[in-house]
Amino acid sequence: VQHRAPAPMLMGRHLLELGLKPGPHFGELLHAAYEAQLEGRIGDLAQAYEWLEEQRVLTLPEEARAKLAELLTK
Repeated sequence: VQHRAPAPMLMGRHLLELGLKPGPHFGELLHAAYEAQLEGRIGDLAQAYEWLEEQRVLTLPEEARAKLAELLTK
């Protein structure tokens, strides 16, 4: 069995679904999320959303924060 890195859990399509506009920040955000995943801080998509919500240094539009809150309460 050949070993390889796990696939990222948080992907660009998830950011788009939150209403974020594509741009250079996508790559930075996705890279940081993947690093958190590799470090074991993100184990599934729900945890990825929680991680994203906790990133206060990010300027997420209010509608994106509202959608995150909705996803996290399900």
